Amino acid sequence: MKLNQIVALLTILAFCSLPAASRQQSAPQPAGLPFSTPEQIKEDINAVTCKDKERLNSVKILFEKMGVPAADITVEKIKGVENVVIRKAGKSSDEKIIIGAHYDKTGDGSCGAVDNWTGVVAVANIYKTLKDMNLNKTILFVAFGNEEKGLLGSKAMASQIKKDMVMQYCGMINIDSLGLNTPQILTNVSSKKLEALAADLAQKMTLPYQPITINNASS
Repeated sequence: MKLNQIVALLTILAFCSLPAASRQQSAPQPAGLPFSTPEQIKEDINAVTCKDKERLNSVKILFEKMGVPAADITVEKIKGVENVVIRKAGKSSDEKIIIGAHYDKTGDGSCGAVDNWTGVVAVANIYKTLKDMNLNKTILFVAFGNEEKGLLGSKAMASQIKKDMVMQYCGMINIDSLGLNTPQILTNVSSKKLEALAADLAQKMTLPYQPITINNASS
């Protein structure tokens, strides 16, 4: 299974999370989207930074490569955690979709290329595909810090959302450890509606797809 196919599936999943009318009026058909080539994605993965303390800067460099102006890259420092956030404004600022991945790695292994630089690369390339589209909903592309220490980055971001604003967040697509196997969706922590949408899209794209349950997993 090629990583660019998974990125394509995730991109279209994000795109199709919009209402049908929005998809028809605001953007070209998915088949015409500018997906990255396998060679381009391989280059991005090979640029992985092995030192955890240098990865935040590498995330910013990667997003700039995808066309994000440096001034539009925000580093949100919350409770000692640094999350990189890129906002693509839609027609509505009151309806949001988050597409995210953690950029830190564990102390074990070498460079954390799979877990989870592949996720960051996927998020960045999804931005590249969607950046010139006119969407109704606003999309937040987020690279979370300190996931391996207990989901600290995502918890910090969630803690800043006021209760009366929660309903503005229509969905969240979390990407972790891609490219080694058939695309999988973690059913015990996922939205049933997004699960069904992902399965339907995989079938239409003739891509292998597998729902799985991993006890105690929460990434």
